[in-house]
Amino acid sequence: MRLLKLVDGFELFHLVDFDADEVPDYAILSHTWGPKRDEISLQDIQHNVAHIKSSYSKLQFCAQCLRKHSLQYIWVDSCCIDQSNSVELMTAINSMFRYYQNASICFVYLADVSGFDASRNPVEESVWHAGFGNSRWFKRGWTLQELLAPETVEFYTQDGRFLGTKHDLGTQIQGITSIPVLAIRGSTLTKFSVPERLSWAVGRETKLEEDRAYSLLGIFEVSLSVIYGEGRINAMRRLRAEIETRERQRAEDLYRRSVKDGTSIGAAFERLEPIAEPRTSPSKVQDLLDQVIGSISTLVPPLKAICNGIIIPEWIGVHNERCSSLYTQLRSSGCQRPRSMDFNPPFRTARTSCGGLWTFHYQLFRVELNLLPLLSESDVIDFHLTSGEN
Repeated sequence: MRLLKLVDGFELFHLVDFDADEVPDYAILSHTWGPKRDEISLQDIQHNVAHIKSSYSKLQFCAQCLRKHSLQYIWVDSCCIDQSNSVELMTAINSMFRYYQNASICFVYLADVSGFDASRNPVEESVWHAGFGNSRWFKRGWTLQELLAPETVEFYTQDGRFLGTKHDLGTQIQGITSIPVLAIRGSTLTKFSVPERLSWAVGRETKLEEDRAYSLLGIFEVSLSVIYGEGRINAMRRLRAEIETRERQRAEDLYRRSVKDGTSIGAAFERLEPIAEPRTSPSKVQDLLDQVIGSISTLVPPLKAICNGIIIPEWIGVHNERCSSLYTQLRSSGCQRPRSMDFNPPFRTARTSCGGLWTFHYQLFRVELNLLPLLSESDVIDFHLTSGEN
């Protein structure tokens, strides 16, 4: 990671590269870009010509804030990334959320908000709030993650006056952005649905159309190859595919962890795996079956998926005189060949929260595709296992 280091006693910076495990405490700047030619680049810092750019005031602001917080290093996107290096640029874009998340503090420089005194004077207060709410910082695509990722965010006017932190101003920011205060103040983003998180980006703009997608990578914990020139539609299509893959994985993880009594169906059936061995005695089989008598509840994932090493229930339309059959399949990466064994008797029966009585057979299969129950994402199935033949 490349950082700007403040030279003691001066408003001068030089660039320092750090390995991932050696990065010191650092601050980070959030700002809106003016014309690219006016922004300070990495080459401007290297050639000591940053002071001739109109945006040099941003570095002066950074120096002021670093001294205030007794910090020495800061990350600034315009001059800590070599914009001419496509590999470095792609790495930075995919790491951007993490850069902001790991920063000790984020300084927001509002170039279009003047230094109204946020005093108790009602008139002055209303003028300040109007200027704050109309800042284009709240309308830019990249600043969404810059608001949400850091734990501590401080807002400043164009002349360096402190306005407050995102915790202090959470209610005002919610009114401006429609982002819930809980998210603004640091609640885990995965607590909010994908559609809700996408809604936070509505109306935000980026200079490059592809950045409409790239600026959301950290919000959804995904990565993409950066292909400027592919267009917004293609970039958004790839983003959607990555989000769907990520959410499918999360659903599968939730499925494995969601048993109310602390025992996953997968773990319960792993205890039954010795049943598939031909040498297992009938008494041992009965003992193993008795171990899982009780109540098991699990969320049913909403998607069809291929799950390695995960037990997924497959509901098959097999009917007999008494009831349908609920089969459970296991893809066991350790199996050398497909194996299955039914025990009749004893059966186990299950009454589900969706109604109906199901025979519970024990099968171990090497399967490539598990067909999941046709239920909604929020459905919960309770299996009440009982002993005895049904």
